[in-house]
Amino acid sequence: MRVLSILMSFVFVAFISQSSNAQICYSNNSYYYHNHHKHYKRNYKHDRNSIIDFRERIDQGVWSGELTRSEERYLKRKLNKLVRLENKAYRNGHISRHERRKIEKRKRRLDRKIYEKKHNSRTRY
Repeated sequence: MRVLSILMSFVFVAFISQSSNAQICYSNNSYYYHNHHKHYKRNYKHDRNSIIDFRERIDQGVWSGELTRSEERYLKRKLNKLVRLENKAYRNGHISRHERRKIEKRKRRLDRKIYEKKHNSRTRY
């Protein structure tokens, strides 16, 4: 009976310490990546600001009339694919060199596409 109570208290302490780690993960957003209620330590500097910058550039192009609706949909679809690729790469908690290169290549391609679509002869108005 005594061994059972000690074992139960050990399990309880382990459960409590595990939940406190999750709170630490939430408090330090720059160090951990949050994906589907799981927290993974980043193994290289993950730049979420580039995704925000892409969205702002697309929105600015729509606002200024440089992008048509179909160009906006096309670019946002490409951006969503990039975000899904990043999320998939982080699912196992480690991003390989190959995945990192693929992500960076897609970012460069999207950057170039946004520039091309904003500077072509089509306008919204």
